[in-house]
Amino acid sequence: MDLLWFAIFAVLLAGYFALEGFDLGVGLLLPVLGRTRADRDRLVAAIAPYVLANEVWLVAVAGTMAGVYPLLEGEVLVGLYPLVVAMLMSWVLRDAGLWFRRRLGGPLWRGFWDGAVAFGSLGLSAGWGMALYAAATGFQAPPSCIRWACCSASW
Repeated sequence: MDLLWFAIFAVLLAGYFALEGFDLGVGLLLPVLGRTRADRDRLVAAIAPYVLANEVWLVAVAGTMAGVYPLLEGEVLVGLYPLVVAMLMSWVLRDAGLWFRRRLGGPLWRGFWDGAVAFGSLGLSAGWGMALYAAATGFQAPPSCIRWACCSASW
């Protein structure tokens, strides 16, 4: 039974990373590839329908981890709490950018939300990189640059 749940967890996680990688890549390349308004609209139209579907994969991963591996969930959330909060903020910023950029027609409005999409994608990509690094090293103390970036909440 453990092997079955591990396989389900691995498939859900691989599905999320495969599909979300496309969204994050397009979001990161939005300032580079989206030279004109029409280009940016096409890029966002390519990912917008799939963003919510990719979030369902992540919810399924979190639900599986909470139900099947509760000790792992506790260790991950406690050990990476500042990083998880930063990733959630990046996630909300990116989604807000995707939904609000078409609400008004001004170039300043769209430019702000296009920047939010790119910055949120950057935050999510960096956050996943740090989370995978932490998982690969057994959640040991991170190097000083990562510790300073995500864990310096003592101010």
